[in-house]
Amino acid sequence: MKLLLDTVEYKSKPDKIEVKKVNNRIINNIVDISTQELAQEIVKGKTFVPALIDKKINGKVRRSINSWSSQEIVCLDFDDGMRLDEAVMEFSDTAAFIYTTFNHTDDHHKFRVVFVLDETIDDYSVFSDLIGTLLAKYPMADKSCSDGSRMFFGGNEIIELDYNNKLIVSDYIDKSKIYTSDFCRAGVFSTKDTLIPNNIIGRKNPPSHEKVSNHKELSNVLDDYVQIANITHEFTHINDAYDFLYKQDLTDYLVRYNHLDDDSYKFRCLFHEDKSPSASIFRDVKTDNYMYKCHSKECGFTGNIVRVVERLTGLKRVEAYKLLCKQFNIHLIETEWQKQQKEIMDHNIHILTSSGLKDEHPELYKRIKRYIPLLIMMNLLAKQYIGTNTLREIEVNMFSASKSYLSEMARDLSDMISNAYSNDLEYVKINSDIKEISKRIDLFAFLGVLEKIHINELPKELYQIATFEREKKMKGNGNREVNFQNFYSMPEYGDQLMTSANLKAIEFKENNMAMTGFGREMVIRGMNKDEADKVYPMLSNVELSKQSNEISEYIKKKFVDKIEQNGWVSESEILDELVKENLEKTNGEIKGKTRSMKNIKKSLNELVDGYGLKRERLSKKLVKLLGIEGMVNGYPFVIYKV
Repeated sequence: MKLLLDTVEYKSKPDKIEVKKVNNRIINNIVDISTQELAQEIVKGKTFVPALIDKKINGKVRRSINSWSSQEIVCLDFDDGMRLDEAVMEFSDTAAFIYTTFNHTDDHHKFRVVFVLDETIDDYSVFSDLIGTLLAKYPMADKSCSDGSRMFFGGNEIIELDYNNKLIVSDYIDKSKIYTSDFCRAGVFSTKDTLIPNNIIGRKNPPSHEKVSNHKELSNVLDDYVQIANITHEFTHINDAYDFLYKQDLTDYLVRYNHLDDDSYKFRCLFHEDKSPSASIFRDVKTDNYMYKCHSKECGFTGNIVRVVERLTGLKRVEAYKLLCKQFNIHLIETEWQKQQKEIMDHNIHILTSSGLKDEHPELYKRIKRYIPLLIMMNLLAKQYIGTNTLREIEVNMFSASKSYLSEMARDLSDMISNAYSNDLEYVKINSDIKEISKRIDLFAFLGVLEKIHINELPKELYQIATFEREKKMKGNGNREVNFQNFYSMPEYGDQLMTSANLKAIEFKENNMAMTGFGREMVIRGMNKDEADKVYPMLSNVELSKQSNEISEYIKKKFVDKIEQNGWVSESEILDELVKENLEKTNGEIKGKTRSMKNIKKSLNELVDGYGLKRERLSKKLVKLLGIEGMVNGYPFVIYKV
């Protein structure tokens, strides 16, 4: 087997300085060895690249996929999600051997699985298909294994499975199995990546003061940037295209297009008047991505290939990405279903930002106008997931996102959505508080502009993903029980659905519901359990607690007693009494005003409907009707006997 093998042995994982030395040595040491010999070299602590890398680019061989020639073995790296004993059983018939890494412990298993291929691969796209299938089947493996030029450090112990085992390449590149990899990572574009509304794109744009002010059109620069690759690289998701671009040798790229004279380690920065070399290109140890870095205080520019091209050409982000796709012959493949679903999300966003929403569905608009940016964000997230292989195969518009992720995403995208729709929306900021996001998504589900999916209603492919993610969280949580992650679906905002949503907004108001205290208990007491099960499907088998029922009965009795005594009562009067009681119970330490207000709101509709009462904001007419002139300040909500 031909591959790259370092000449130096290590007893522990090399540090950053040593890694650079390894990188410089290993590219010059091609070996042709047997599987058993490789295992022996690995356990000595030698680093290897499981590929033959010998193609010269601009007269020099670099450890990059541009210099990749062939592959006879592939490796999977496991740091979490699978124990060593499980791996031995799983790969006993397919892998040649497993070795533990320098950081492996009895409590935290870290190891690599080495597969010998039944044929030599000399087409990088075939390698990409093969490793992509393996990573999809084993999503707990490190995704950086997808780079055919990646280095693997040596280890401590070899577990021989069978040195004669072969991985049948055709079995893995011909099958289109559905596993969790692309689906689980589809939503990852908040802190690492960003987006322009209606377009999921790559890394964050430079700050506004760094942007080139006079942007060019793509057609004006294409002639100067001819295509690099003859091989077509097809991807089904934009994240995969970006990952591919980030791993292209940035030095080679800049030399090819005459931005740099040679491949010297340090050079004069391209983005400021640099008197002495202050810039360099490095490869991130964790991601294997190439990065440009200016070390001067005057500039300090840092960026990947997309940001560098954006800065060099004067193109905007999306156009810079398109240029790179043309140069590297990258194509995104979408089915008609994917195109249709993405169009639906775009139309949904248009409806949310159009002036017609306020006129056509006034009650719905009043109810959600402060939360429209969050609803836009949910549509963008749905659009991102539609690009995954998983959803493409099963053709269902569903996605999952944790509350913490949605909060993180809201922080990252709030300003961008605000800038994009400042002229269209009355409110443009997104509150990133986890509880507030959760409550507002519950409201969307109540209105029907977002659907929550019960775990038992998921297609089997998504159910497997949900189960895997839950088990992974449990392992990281000391095997304590954790809930399944929420799954959502975004419907098409057609006339029938929006009309229904407007009627639900009217019901919300007529049933004395409010965002203060909004939750499952309010929907049950304000509407019924069937309605609550639509909004909270995972809690459909859970009854309201005895304590919550007791609190509700106690509050309703307070209202009824006051109304029987005076004919009416204000909500604020009951709230003041509850606060006073809380202070007495806690020796003046806890008012509990917010909690008491929420408890009142949860019980209002049961109170009004159950006792034939009416809830109304006080007006001059109502003051006169109730005969309470001079008894109340302002115009609070009051409840009285009809």
